[in-house]
Amino acid sequence: MGHRQPAPSAPRRRGRTVLLAAVTALVVAAAAATVAYAYWPGRGDDSGGTGGTAVGGGKGGTGRPAAGIVPAAFLGAWEGVLKGTANAPYETSRIEISQGPAGAKAAVYTHVTGELLCIGRATLISATDGELVLGEAEITESVPAQRCTPAARQTLRLRSTDVVEWGSGVARSTFQRVKAGPDVVPAAYVGTWKQAPDTVTQPEPDRWSYEVTITQGPVGAPLVRFEQAYPRMDDQGNLLADDVRCATTAVVGGAGSLLVIGPETRDPAGWDPDCAENGSSNLRLVHWQGKERLQVYGMASDGEPAEFVRD
Repeated sequence: MGHRQPAPSAPRRRGRTVLLAAVTALVVAAAAATVAYAYWPGRGDDSGGTGGTAVGGGKGGTGRPAAGIVPAAFLGAWEGVLKGTANAPYETSRIEISQGPAGAKAAVYTHVTGELLCIGRATLISATDGELVLGEAEITESVPAQRCTPAARQTLRLRSTDVVEWGSGVARSTFQRVKAGPDVVPAAYVGTWKQAPDTVTQPEPDRWSYEVTITQGPVGAPLVRFEQAYPRMDDQGNLLADDVRCATTAVVGGAGSLLVIGPETRDPAGWDPDCAENGSSNLRLVHWQGKERLQVYGMASDGEPAEFVRD
């Protein structure tokens, strides 16, 4: 699954052409409306603004920190696939749990679909050695804006030190333990990656460029930047003298076996009316012909990935 290759006369956007901005907006709205359960809260105002860092603690009536109820086995970050497979996800979620008393919003969530990313936090209700129950949630970030809805009650049941069974309403999935903290991006991803122009289908190839820059940081931060340039065309597909330049960023929503990012958000300083944002994607590294390659697959539909090599 992923992005299809565009027509030869179109820029190599992942699954879209830059001439479909209006259509893309309608697709985003329609896709968001189909999300039956968006239970994913994220960075709260009191979380330090780091993203992906759960709010823990809390105080009792004496002013001293209240005792936490979360068993040590549940602490940390967990990720799972809600739709699709581990290698081809259409919908993913992440829960990062920190210590706190009952009633504390100490669980941070990230939920990614093909056209939506939601982040927020949920309340600790109860805990035993084998089960953790989360209740009321609040949304703290939505991409696109104001599309997410709060979570229903969620339950995590411990199956091993690295596996929990997650449930919310009729939704069920198996979550795996993953890295938490301020530096979750695997080091091999960090850096700038470029796509080589297609000299067969793209005239004046020196005017075409497409690159991805990935920086280190926590889940919930805009760590991925896309920059693209290509010749402007008239209605007949003839190249004009000026170039279209597009720049977007994307928030990291998962960092397990794949790097999952939410929908791209335009950078006003590098945005042309002919540009169009892409939806959510998953990124992976492969080796081919002795080179490491970054593949970017879309999460909204099947298709071929965009492929980049390290700059």
